[in-house]
Amino acid sequence: RSAHSPIEALTTGTFREVVDDDAVDPAAVKRVVLASGKVSHELAARRDAEQAPVAVVRVEQLYPWPFEQVAAALARYPNTNELVWLQEEPENMGPWNAVKGRLYEAHGETHAIRRISRYEGGSPATGSATIHAQEQEQLLAAALAFD
Repeated sequence: RSAHSPIEALTTGTFREVVDDDAVDPAAVKRVVLASGKVSHELAARRDAEQAPVAVVRVEQLYPWPFEQVAAALARYPNTNELVWLQEEPENMGPWNAVKGRLYEAHGETHAIRRISRYEGGSPATGSATIHAQEQEQLLAAALAFD
């Protein structure tokens, strides 16, 4: 899955606030992961390699929150009631603090909602490429792991 669009999408297409996952069978999906940015592409590649029953839905617009588009994406997955927000940033950084209220407001009664992110911290980066790679591996593994 690449992060580029065909020229036609730029010349005749429109901006999509939410990009649903077209690489999975909706009936087979057991978890929907919402993510924004690079981590969504990394997770989709890992999901494909592991053939995990997870849909990766990209939220391209965080504000105003695309309630209708997220609901439409979730409606495509009839066999899941688990919704995960995945972000690379620590818990206290990134979009989680703005997103969680919107997710609970719209889907809290129908879905179990949880966040996967780095632990809360004073800095968005560890300062070590090795530790960063280990943490990134843990994030992706947690998003695909089933108990």
